[in-house]
Amino acid sequence: MIFFDKNENIIFEIRKHWIMFWGPLTIFIVVVFFPTFLIPIFFVDGVTIEIMALVVFFSALFYLVWWVSCFVVWTNYYLDVWVVTNHKILSVDQRGLFSRSTSVLHLDKIQDINYKVTGVVASLLNYGDLEVKTAAHIHDEGFIMKGIPNPALIQAKINEALIMHHREVQKENIETVENILESKDPVSDLINSATTSTTPSESEPV
Repeated sequence: MIFFDKNENIIFEIRKHWIMFWGPLTIFIVVVFFPTFLIPIFFVDGVTIEIMALVVFFSALFYLVWWVSCFVVWTNYYLDVWVVTNHKILSVDQRGLFSRSTSVLHLDKIQDINYKVTGVVASLLNYGDLEVKTAAHIHDEGFIMKGIPNPALIQAKINEALIMHHREVQKENIETVENILESKDPVSDLINSATTSTTPSESEPV
């Protein structure tokens, strides 16, 4: 469950490039044909019913594991998401079917944003890694989004979100100062009340 602040709005979401899913899936597609080439080897003349039953059983078990593995890869791909709001960047990292880690980076902590596209395939398909650093991690690895599409555009969008956030904070600060100036000064009230209490009345002797 993901919770957001009262005045927080989602600006955009970032998911991994489709190649991050189809790469592992290609391996599964190749592996799925293995039983097709291996099963005929066992079905030769003189094979017993027991051996045939074992071959069918292990083939069914293989395909069951294959389907579960494909589902795990799809789950990890689809549920890995970065959410950019007007207050923070939220990273959801799905690890398997029953494990998930979530981390938050507030926009006012961001110091630097850079991206990296490495390799011929990544350059042709326009995907790469985007790194968001804070003051505490300016010399180390910070908040890394791996395998995202069009990292240059994502960098520009996050910079735009930062500008909007700074304007929002400035507007709130100005409104706070204006409210203080328009309201009565409690310090002056205290000074006036203290002066009044220490001034002797006409009935008291001097």
